[in-house]
Amino acid sequence: LLEVTLDTPQALHVIRTLSSVLPKRVSVGAATVMDKEQAVAAIDAGAKFITSPILCTEIIDICEKRGVLAIPAALTPTEIYTAIQAGARAVKLFPACSLGWQGLEAVKSLGPYKEVS
Repeated sequence: LLEVTLDTPQALHVIRTLSSVLPKRVSVGAATVMDKEQAVAAIDAGAKFITSPILCTEIIDICEKRGVLAIPAALTPTEIYTAIQAGARAVKLFPACSLGWQGLEAVKSLGPYKEVS
């Protein structure tokens, strides 16, 4: 995986270029995606995955429709649940440092989050 943050100068050009020159086994994605429009632009540029520091179900929806992996951020059990229900196959705990190990263990104990590590 190779992630290009959208605050990188000419990020979409970088994604487009990397997607065309790197071997197919390297998935190029976009990070710090904040809304549906940015997700669409990144996918159109060749992004194979989208990460976001927020939980925006519109991003998850467009990624699902376009066959691209969406990795939204979530912190609370409600946000994690919402992301999964919206179709996210992976969720980034962010900011994970605010949970600590005890908080992470508490989240894992609440439900279908046994694979959290």
